[in-house]
Amino acid sequence: WEAHDPYHLAKRLRSIPVYLSCGDGTTGPLDTPGATSALEADFNRQNQALAAELRRVGARHLTTNFYGPGTHGWAYWERELHASLPMLLGALGLPG
Repeated sequence: WEAHDPYHLAKRLRSIPVYLSCGDGTTGPLDTPGATSALEADFNRQNQALAAELRRVGARHLTTNFYGPGTHGWAYWERELHASLPMLLGALGLPG
């Protein structure tokens, strides 16, 4: 498992652009009232831990957006894809 877990591979990711974003699983601005997501809450915990580990090992190209309230839904994915696309294209050597 560890051979494929980014947390355990953090040293190998130090020079690779990494974009991490997630909500905290509570109702956010793009959710229907009362929506929650235990899955997103767990992803938030995992992403926060990965970001901390990447910082600890000296990652040079880490971008994070832990935006607080928000669940695991397309509206957030679409927003974050647009936000991360310039970094992703740049990492591939494509114009952004």
